[in-house]
Order: sequence, then C-alpha cells, then structure tokens
Amino acid sequence: MFQEFDDTIGVWTALARALLPAGLVTELRQRPATDPVRLLVVPGEHLAYLPWAPLLLDDSGEADLLLHKAVIHVVPSLNLLHPATNAAPGGQILAYADAWAQEMVQRGGAFATPWRHLRESLPLIVVGSREEFERYLSDPRVNGIYLAAHGDGTGLAQSINFSQGGKLSAASALRFRWPRSLVFASCFVAKVEHQAGHEPLGLAIACMLGGCRSVIGGLVEVERQATGEITTDVTIAVAAGADPPTALRDAQRAYLDREGALMTNEWGGLVCISTEWRSA
Repeated sequence: MFQEFDDTIGVWTALARALLPAGLVTELRQRPATDPVRLLVVPGEHLAYLPWAPLLLDDSGEADLLLHKAVIHVVPSLNLLHPATNAAPGGQILAYADAWAQEMVQRGGAFATPWRHLRESLPLIVVGSREEFERYLSDPRVNGIYLAAHGDGTGLAQSINFSQGGKLSAASALRFRWPRSLVFASCFVAKVEHQAGHEPLGLAIACMLGGCRSVIGGLVEVERQATGEITTDVTIAVAAGADPPTALRDAQRAYLDREGALMTNEWGGLVCISTEWRSA
C-alpha cells in the first residue's frame, strides 16, 4: 500500500474490481472530475481499514482514481447518519501541533509553510499541552479543531499523543464536548474498529458521541509534510462552511495537481467520517 503509485496500479485496480459493483464502475468512469458522484461508504470489519480514494477504476493511470470521480463519505453505521445541515462559518479553531511539528516550524522546515498558512488564514486558539487543549474544548468560541500529532491504537485505546500531557484516548474523549468538525494531521485516528455484531469503536466515534459531526484524519500511516498541507487546506475550507468530504477531495486533488504522481500515503491515506449526508 505504501509503494510508489506507479508500482501499485495493479493492486488498486484489483481492489476496485473486487469491491465496487461493475455498474457503478462503468458510471464512475463516464463521470468528469467536475461532476463527481457522492459515494457513501459503510465499511465493515477489515474494509474499515481501507482508504478508498486511491482505488483505480482502470489500469490506465491516475486519471481513473476514485478520488477524481467521487466525493467519498465514510460512515461506520447507517444508524449514525442524518441529513446534513449548513454549517455556520465563523468561530475559532482550537489548534495543537506536537513537538516535532513545532521544531519544524522553528527551523523553517517541512511543516512551517502549512502551519503559517493556517495561522494567517484563520482565528486560532493555539495550545501547547493536553491539559490546555482539554480546557478549551468547552469554550463556546471553538467551532473546529486542527491537531497535528501522532495517533495510534484501536478501539477505546485509540489515542492522539500530546508532547506535553501524554495520550488522549478514545475512552477519555467520551468525557468531553467536541465541536462540529475535527481535522487531524495524524496517522490512524480515523481507523474505526468495527467487528461484526459489535458497535464501532474508536476516537472518531467517541468525538461524535460528544457532538462532533465530521472527522478527517489518517486511516493508515501518512506522510507528515503532505498531510500537513492537505489538512491545512481542508481546515480553512471547512471553517468557511464547506462540506467536509468535498473539502477533503478538493485538497487531495489540488495536492496531486501540484506534486504529480506520488506515494499513496502522501495523499491517499486521509478519509472523512461524517454523520451528515448531503445528497447533492
């Protein structure tokens, strides 16, 4: 999954053929990128660990990526889904970047440009520790969250790692109110544990139980520089009222347009999990 894109064409094409109905593939291939379908994915068990955007509808190359043909909306269970409401732009973004990201910013390194772009574009409440982050979660001014930190684990033990204050687990997250949208520049935080016959578990689910409606984050191990650029663009768009899965698609496509064919984990490992469905 993490080899260069050109080396995995056969893998992603085979996955598309195995997972997508033939009639849907035919319709998707006929769609121009300017008129994508809205694709609702309700994955179960092992498919909950699959990023969908890199699926290839044909082995002819990048033009037939599912990313270009569909706005991909993931929900762990149809029971969580309800009609979308328009988000009111405004409010502030609660933002945290871990020690690695802050060091890169200070050095003018890989993460500096997207972090500066985020700070210049939005009213941020920047915090430096888990304790400070948790304190601001109940602040009514906060309308969204941007987190750049390592994620790991599954189920109730799934967590985000703060450089100061340790890990915030899914179990701990159940104690808090969460704003409408969360964007994680992090690995694994969107990986929902979903075993047959059991309720889905994970950090995203815990945040949704606390009021969050959309979570964008890494489903697999993601590359930090590219993820920082993509998630910054997503955060800015969602803060302005954009539909979260559309904002993610637009940011991923813009990154591919800028950088060309890349390793899948640079752009394709992020997903949008949302409890709100917009049919058009």
